[in-house]
Amino acid sequence: MLGKSYLDAAQQGKNDSWYYVVGTLVLFLCGVAGILVQTILAGWVLKFDPALAAQTQAPTLFYEALLTLLRSPSPIAFALNNVPYLAFLVGIAIAVKLVHRRPFRSLVSAERSIRWRLLWQGFWVWFVLVALAVGIEFCLAPGNFSITFDPMTWFPLLGLAVVLTPLQTAAEEFIFRGYLLQGLGNLSRQPVALMMATSFLFSWLHLGNPEMQRSGVWVALLYFAIGVFLAFITLLQGRLELALGVHAANNLFVVLVVNATDSALPSPALITQTQASHPAFVFALALIGMMVFYYWVFEWHRQGS
Repeated sequence: MLGKSYLDAAQQGKNDSWYYVVGTLVLFLCGVAGILVQTILAGWVLKFDPALAAQTQAPTLFYEALLTLLRSPSPIAFALNNVPYLAFLVGIAIAVKLVHRRPFRSLVSAERSIRWRLLWQGFWVWFVLVALAVGIEFCLAPGNFSITFDPMTWFPLLGLAVVLTPLQTAAEEFIFRGYLLQGLGNLSRQPVALMMATSFLFSWLHLGNPEMQRSGVWVALLYFAIGVFLAFITLLQGRLELALGVHAANNLFVVLVVNATDSALPSPALITQTQASHPAFVFALALIGMMVFYYWVFEWHRQGS
């Protein structure tokens, strides 16, 4: 059965339903703590910004100043936006190790190992595909892109991104394609049902992203499709490394190479897309990329062997 050994990893620890209730509560509390820490740190940063410091006195003005800071394409804002994800990473570690009493690496594979080759394969294949997709967008509408490279901001961003972005994407993968996918496997072994359920949750938690203003339906479908794709390659491979690599490549490309003005991950990237392509077109490019990825990773090497 597709992904059976991967789903069996949940059997290594305490997996009664109430353990998952406690584990989910731990994740929620860590997420709240992360947002609080982010707010405190952001408030401290605002005190050193003359343009925004005066707005921190009244609660409503402080909230507006906080949003202005967090949505700005700067290395400081980038670091602050990653704080909640670091808290979630701590939360998933607590839930797995202390609540379920199972090895943390069992989220990656049933045999508790990590195949770094698979992770790097997923990373570079998807990075190339995203670059090609953005290249197509540029060829069709070059006026929608502008070079925004500033060495004074980009190089500090580079140092932060290579550390924080893999942690941010790993937190999401450990939670959705690791903890939840394996946990729901205790209720059902139907791969389609598992992919649908985890992808619905994944897309639902991204509905507050600024990109939703482009087109709620198409952007939501894009998030859902990405969730299905990541769950599919995880179950097909029986391991999490490919999904970890793909997610890290996707977000690093956005943060460092080509970002958008309405991005959920604002950053001073090399290039900024000032006008997004139609969400339906982006969705179609993503689906093509997923199919090429599947052929490249799962079929091409198999035929050559």
